[in-house]
Amino acid sequence: MNYNNFLLSFVLKRSFILFCWVVLFFSCSKEKTSLETIHVDFGKSLDKAYLSDFIDPDFQLIALETTPKSLIGRISKVVTTEDYIFVLDSYSTNSLFVFDKTGKFLWKIGKEGDGPGEYHKLLDFIIADDKVEILDNGYFIKTYKFDGEFVNNKKLPEFSAIKMAKNKKGGFVFISGKRLDNLLLTNKNLKIENSYFPFVNPYLDKMIINPFIQTGNGSILYRRFLNDTLYQILEDRIIPVKHIDYANKAFHIDIEKAKNLGEKIKTEFYDYCTTRFYYENKTHEYLVFLYKGEPWIHLSSKQRNASKLYKYSNRINDVFFDNTAYVVGTEDDQFIYLLQPSSFKESLDTTKDSDSPYFDKMTAFAKKLDNTDNPVLMFVKFDLTQ
Repeated sequence: MNYNNFLLSFVLKRSFILFCWVVLFFSCSKEKTSLETIHVDFGKSLDKAYLSDFIDPDFQLIALETTPKSLIGRISKVVTTEDYIFVLDSYSTNSLFVFDKTGKFLWKIGKEGDGPGEYHKLLDFIIADDKVEILDNGYFIKTYKFDGEFVNNKKLPEFSAIKMAKNKKGGFVFISGKRLDNLLLTNKNLKIENSYFPFVNPYLDKMIINPFIQTGNGSILYRRFLNDTLYQILEDRIIPVKHIDYANKAFHIDIEKAKNLGEKIKTEFYDYCTTRFYYENKTHEYLVFLYKGEPWIHLSSKQRNASKLYKYSNRINDVFFDNTAYVVGTEDDQFIYLLQPSSFKESLDTTKDSDSPYFDKMTAFAKKLDNTDNPVLMFVKFDLTQ
């Protein structure tokens, strides 16, 4: 190669590299500027929040059938499909139950044991490609058909995990079970492609109940403890997409300081807002946070500029009357509340002179329940136009 050709080749290579950096820069800039904000405005908080003001009256109650084979201790996750309701109880019975959409119990997915298709400890599960994939004991992914037939078993090759999700391309996403980076992205063959958020200390990196949020459009969001940013999980990376703006009540953590604080850091964020739960469906965002030790709820519409903010103790539950009920999942444009029969019935029994249009309907439904029955799932739509 002569000097002129060499020089031309050199310039073209450098130009191409520069072009790639420019594309990457503007791509990242575009991703950053698309960050949405959930504004929590305490100046607009409600002194009294009547649920009937923003819950669509066309809600659905589904009592999960109680049989000797379907006894649920404590629900840790609910996922629905067109035909089924999958209920995970990883705390008490170590079981994954399948119900139809009326609440009738059908079967369990797998069973505890050492044999083929059996598991030791159910930590999480996902629904993908008409299959159920469970995370067993942090080291295995076992796959089943919807009817419970065992398909295969995969071992996590170089890490353990406590939570998992799956991207649209079939790659996996894990919350690490050891002192590795908190978030791990792998390909279909479970090879780590990328990782984020190095381990700081056990308290700062503690597990939260729902680190992965399935949105109404099928994408997956990820959130962290003491972090007000929500990240969207892509095939090979994550990008920040939403920020929860608590204004001057936001907690800003010094990572270097946090390394030495451990659990003492709790005392530092008492006077600030810390996110507890976040769910999102096709139409609304549901946020639960703590401020000065008290839970608050912020509802916001994704389709119009409307929101509701109220302290939990200011909630007037004139729809299903049980203030211990809480959100456990979503389906399309609905949020799924969980009601325990004992507290549900007690709340109705202690409600006097209610003029709520829902009281008679809920009382009639509660009379069909025993205190020891399985939980009731309530499918609710929000309407913030009032």
